[in-house]
Amino acid sequence: MTKAYQKAIYFECVAPGMLLNEEERNALTEIQAKQFETPEEMKLETDQIQQAQRSETVKALASKESEKLKSDNDHQERAQQELEESAISQDIEMDSGEMVE
Repeated sequence: MTKAYQKAIYFECVAPGMLLNEEERNALTEIQAKQFETPEEMKLETDQIQQAQRSETVKALASKESEKLKSDNDHQERAQQELEESAISQDIEMDSGEMVE
């Protein structure tokens, strides 16, 4: 049960910080804050959330997501580089073709 709670905390609290832009994170935070009736209730839940965030389960999920994001970014950078190299190659071929004529 604890591991399930830790995973839920990861998806509710940690993943949005990694995947959403600032405006979306702020909107989510406002919605989450409205769920509490009293400041004491919010503090109790916040304490539990912070404890779960320090768990190995959350750290492992965050690490895995971070690696995936880095890998996705690497693939995008390589694809962009290949496109740029292809465009340069085509420009050179076109320039060479014009010179031959």
